[in-house]
Amino acid sequence: MNFSENLRELRKAKDIKQEVLAENLNVSRQTVSKWENGTAMPDLKKLTALAEYFGVTMDELLGLTSPGSEGENISDYAKEYINELISLENEASTRKINELNTKWKISVIILAVVLAIAFFNIGNLTTRLTAAENNMQNIANNTYHNDDSDDDLDSTSYKILNYVDYKVLNIDKSKPWLATISITYSPEKYSKNLKVTFNAPQEDGTIKEVELENNNGDFTVQTTVDTTYDKYIIQTNDGETIEKADLSINFIDDYFNSDSISIPANYSDGYITAELDDYINFRIVSKAKVKKGYVKAYFDDEKPYFTKEFIVYNDKLYVSSVKIKTSFDKFYKHNTFNLEYVAVDENGIEYSTIQKLTFSINGNKIDLDNCDETSKKITFPNGKTITSPTDE
Repeated sequence: MNFSENLRELRKAKDIKQEVLAENLNVSRQTVSKWENGTAMPDLKKLTALAEYFGVTMDELLGLTSPGSEGENISDYAKEYINELISLENEASTRKINELNTKWKISVIILAVVLAIAFFNIGNLTTRLTAAENNMQNIANNTYHNDDSDDDLDSTSYKILNYVDYKVLNIDKSKPWLATISITYSPEKYSKNLKVTFNAPQEDGTIKEVELENNNGDFTVQTTVDTTYDKYIIQTNDGETIEKADLSINFIDDYFNSDSISIPANYSDGYITAELDDYINFRIVSKAKVKKGYVKAYFDDEKPYFTKEFIVYNDKLYVSSVKIKTSFDKFYKHNTFNLEYVAVDENGIEYSTIQKLTFSINGNKIDLDNCDETSKKITFPNGKTITSPTDE
């Protein structure tokens, strides 16, 4: 598992909510949510705090070894090395800090050295380095993913996100795709000429630019946004440099927070069978009652060709086994199959948690390679949707 998956599993094993973890680490719940869905990565100080909080090694936290394997909690050598890196962030030499932030390959080397020292396992250094490079490559891709789709976003402007926090204050009851949010930008260095603006997507498809008010060096604003849009751009302008970044707001958890699912499934004799013998609690934030629940099945992005209704009781979806007939030829055209579990509330809002099944073909045999929840989705009565990032 990678870092985001490990963090999610560690939190659930400890039976705590994102809010509790956020409070212990002095960050926002949205920050924890970003860590868990893979759209952001903690700094070294927070990584250290996370490892100590959960009682695991840095190696295990980053997904380089499995929990319970050899090695103790973060060694004094690793702590000392990490503390040196943290001290760099507190020095006045911002040029060095920026180099460390932008040249992620340096971080790969640092992590590899830290892990090698921490676990005194030089023989496995090559394996660990490869895993660290892959992990950090994923981190780099997630960090810069917005730059590929918007030429106006500076590839170094992601550092703005280190100083931005946001909170959902209210969901509109009559138009639940609209939310009032607060945004706070606390710059690393204050400039009297600094101007901060936020592009707030509106229901009619327009973008409303709002300026954040300067409150003793913290820039704040409250505004209404359409939660179904993909981009939420914040811009800073100090008179000399203009920087932009996408907040990558994921509103899913502000609507519902269902349990992660991993339901056994297999393919045999022309049927995909999923063994569903439990319930799914969608935990709808608005407290709206669940009126209907069902599962639908489809290959890749094709239209669903199988649906089955489930029993709903006390706002829980009681699932049962499903047996879905499909042709062998389908697997030659597609290598993924989706099971989407849907709860519909009294207002007609659909809440979905999607399980992605990955198969491989070996001669005349089809093997199941992966069977994990990959994303969540909300569909409003007007057809607007919110989709969480894919956990891959």
